[in-house]
Amino acid sequence: MVQQKEDESPPLVYGLATVYSATVISVASFTYLLLCMLLGDGLAPSLSLQALILYILLELHTSYMSSPSQGNYNNPTWPGWEVWRLAGTVQ
Repeated sequence: MVQQKEDESPPLVYGLATVYSATVISVASFTYLLLCMLLGDGLAPSLSLQALILYILLELHTSYMSSPSQGNYNNPTWPGWEVWRLAGTVQ
């Protein structure tokens, strides 16, 4: 009979998340530049503002999810309300 080690854990794969995030960032950057060129001078600044607001929203969401008071969804924070209001005003 073959005995298996009890403390045997699956192999760790380092850099796998970096590969996925780098791909997403490069595709998003390419799409953003293509849309800026297609939209021209009139709508490219609004697209830049929308990308900035999306970045701010993701940063706030990440900081909220990594905070010790995670899971208190019934009491939203003031910056969260303001960012959602600002995101709603971008056309």
